[in-house]
Amino acid sequence: MQEDPRFRIATKEALWCVLLTLANFIWWYAFAYGLGSGPAESYDAILGLPAWFFMSCVAGLPVFGVAAWVMVKFAFTDMPLDPGDLIDPIDRVDVGESVNPVNKVNKVTNQKNHPQDREAQP
Repeated sequence: MQEDPRFRIATKEALWCVLLTLANFIWWYAFAYGLGSGPAESYDAILGLPAWFFMSCVAGLPVFGVAAWVMVKFAFTDMPLDPGDLIDPIDRVDVGESVNPVNKVNKVTNQKNHPQDREAQP
């Protein structure tokens, strides 16, 4: 039995998510414990918040929000999740291209994947 190619793609995407999560934790830990390890009187303030808190919690949100968007846009593959809609990993989607799995033609059967789009059989 041949392995579903979506498993390989999903594993790669999961690895990207783990790496981004580790980077977020390192960012948070470095700023929270790096800038926040001295006496409270010596803390610098950014917008009225201690610099360690601002950098670890407030600034990290947009930084890693944009990083997650970039990761999804460029590292993830749009693919159907229905069992009958297998895709060939070679048919990767170009950046900016929208995939409509209903209209994608199955190369093996030369039929459209969605039952409603198939020609009526006499």
